[in-house]
Amino acid sequence: MLSYAFLKLLVWIGLAIIVGLYIKPQWVYWFLAIGGVVESLIGFGQFLAQKSLGLQILGESVLSPLNPDLARIFIDADGWGRLLRAYGTFPHPNILAAFLVLSLLALYYFYSGHSDSVRVIRVGILAATFIVWLGLLLTFSRAGWLIALIVSAMAVYQNKKLLLPVVVSVLALILIFSWAILPRVSFIDQFALEQRLGDYQLAWQLIKEKPFFGHGLTLAMPERPIHNLYLLIATEIGLVGLFGFLGFIIFTLIENWKLEIENWPAIIMLGALLLFGLADHFLWTLRPGLAMLWLIIGLNFKNKLS
Repeated sequence: MLSYAFLKLLVWIGLAIIVGLYIKPQWVYWFLAIGGVVESLIGFGQFLAQKSLGLQILGESVLSPLNPDLARIFIDADGWGRLLRAYGTFPHPNILAAFLVLSLLALYYFYSGHSDSVRVIRVGILAATFIVWLGLLLTFSRAGWLIALIVSAMAVYQNKKLLLPVVVSVLALILIFSWAILPRVSFIDQFALEQRLGDYQLAWQLIKEKPFFGHGLTLAMPERPIHNLYLLIATEIGLVGLFGFLGFIIFTLIENWKLEIENWPAIIMLGALLLFGLADHFLWTLRPGLAMLWLIIGLNFKNKLS
C-alpha cells in the first residue's frame, strides 16, 4: 500500500509540473470557468428533480430519493423538508463547492480582463458568474459559502470593478433562497460536530504514537477519514511531512506573489483550497480533490518552471 500510494502521489506531482511547464494558465481558467457553468447547471437540475439526471457517463453519482446516506439539508427546525444538495458530477457537494469556488475566480479573472470590452462579452461573463454562484449556493456547503465570500473580497481588492457583479449576485440569491439559506446557517448538526471532534482526538492520538514520520502514506479514504487536511497529512506522513508540505506551499505562494505579472487568480485559488483543507479531507483522499490541489499548485509553478 505504501509503495502504491507513494507512486500515486508522484503521478499527481508530475501532472502539476506538466501543467506548470506546458499549459497556459488561461487554458486552465477557461476549463474552470466553462466547467463551473456546466456543473452548476447539472446541480440546479439535480436540486429541482431531487435525484440524479442519468449522467453517470459523466461521473454523476446515483442520487436516489430513497438513499438515506445522501447529503441533504433541513428547511425547518423540526427536521422536516429534507432537500437533496447539488452534487454535479462530483462524489459530494462539498467537492463541487470547492470546484465552483475555483470557477468563480476564473470568471473574475476574465471579467477583470474584459471589464472595458464590448457589452456582450461582459454580460456573458456576468451571466456565467451568476450561474456559478447559484450552483455554489445549491451545494449548501457552509464552508464553500464562507470561502467564496473571502476569495471574492480578495478578488475585488485586486479589481474594484468586480464589486458590483459580486454584490448583485450574492444579494439576489440570498433574497430568492432565504427560505433555505437561513435554516442552513442557523442549524448546528450536533452529531456531525461530535464526529469532527472525535476525528481530531483520534488524529492527535495517532500523531503522538508516531510523530515524526507517521503511520504510512495511503492517499485513500478510509471508512471514517479525518476531516482536516493537515491533521490527516500529519497522521500519514508525520510532522516532518506536514511541515515539509506547508513549507513548500508557503514558499510557492511567496515566490509567486513577488512576480510582476497578473498571477493573483492562481494564488487566491491555492489559498481557497488550503482553507477547504481546514474542514475536509477530499484534497488528500479523493481523486477530484487531488486533481484540484495539484492542478492549482501547477499553476503557481508556471512562472518559475517555464
